[in-house]
Amino acid sequence: MVSTGRSNADGSITFTAIHFSHASAKDWIAAGETSHDYYFMIREDAGSAQGITYDSSPVYMKVKVTHDGNGKLEIKAENVTYYSDVFKTVTTAPSFTNHYGPGEMILNLTANKTVMISGREDKFSFNESDFNFTVYADDNGNGIYDPETDISKAT
Repeated sequence: MVSTGRSNADGSITFTAIHFSHASAKDWIAAGETSHDYYFMIREDAGSAQGITYDSSPVYMKVKVTHDGNGKLEIKAENVTYYSDVFKTVTTAPSFTNHYGPGEMILNLTANKTVMISGREDKFSFNESDFNFTVYADDNGNGIYDPETDISKAT
């Protein structure tokens, strides 16, 4: 790992600096090269936020570091190239897309049934199929009404 980044509130990602020094460039400079390509892979680290599917797609980055022959190393913006895969499909600056879906939520609903005969609770024999109940929702799965805001439908 040579750099880490964190997403800002606006979605931009700020990475820690990657340092290139004469010590790391001495072999290619000594060989008479005036530039050298360094390759990196950028990948989002999966977090633990509930409902988030993290983007695991890697983005590859090539950085060409140049040497002017007088001891100066330089990286120009046009010498940083991004690839979406190892087959060299060039992309713009890296972009990662996460998806949110709360997943399946389950409600196990229970209720009680009491039968009153002549104003008093009575125990008598009945079949399980004698009393049936249904929970209703609209076509979008939303509740039929909110009794706190729509009293007219609560009858």
